[in-house]
Amino acid sequence: GFLELCPGDMVDFTMVEDTAAWCVEHFHLDTLGVDPYLSRTLTQRLMERGVNVVEIPQTMMSMSPAMKELERLIRARQMLHEHNTCARFCFGNVRVAQDGNENIKPMKNRSIGRIDITVAWVIAMAAAMAKDAEKPDLSEALENPGFSL
Repeated sequence: GFLELCPGDMVDFTMVEDTAAWCVEHFHLDTLGVDPYLSRTLTQRLMERGVNVVEIPQTMMSMSPAMKELERLIRARQMLHEHNTCARFCFGNVRVAQDGNENIKPMKNRSIGRIDITVAWVIAMAAAMAKDAEKPDLSEALENPGFSL
């Protein structure tokens, strides 16, 4: 029950689109972060359905601030997740690349298995941070009872 698969051996983008639109409605999803790589058609279709989409490339510049903020929140026990076997598997598989300026990002090619849920969590945080860019402190948004990631 932690993972819904597309039938067959390929991603069914209509199923992904319908699920994202359902989440907008049922969870009051305000902004959806997406990796622009190979998602242009899906992004366009979601925007036509009224989904606010923000592109978060999987680059050091885009992912490092979000990863560092997630790490800070997790260590401070302010960011918790429900027990999810798939998420725990992905988090355990992640290997991180660090550049000379101490920027970090998850690396699929260095990781020991699937890391998709972890990458999605980082992209979600990056989208939340981009949306709240006018606010200097994300903790204000986290204290809001309606905040969800």
